[in-house]
Amino acid sequence: MGDTTFTTTGSRWLLPVSEFLRFPLDQVNFLACQLFALIAAFWFRLYLSPGHANPLVRHAVATLLGIAFLIFCFGWYCMNLSAAGS
Repeated sequence: MGDTTFTTTGSRWLLPVSEFLRFPLDQVNFLACQLFALIAAFWFRLYLSPGHANPLVRHAVATLLGIAFLIFCFGWYCMNLSAAGS
């Protein structure tokens, strides 16, 4: 499938899972973020619905969660992505 020995700047927490499944670590990290985002969406819908939280709080939580996902998947190289986008 893939080589799990390449260097990544993302999180290495899921390296044992990556080696067990024989998928590249960056793909395992991305899949973990997707699954966590699905769970977070239910939490967001229940506890941060427009009736419970104002738009500023909802936007702040979504932004911080997105930044956490970026750092988890891409490491500190994601700062290059954010600098290039501005």
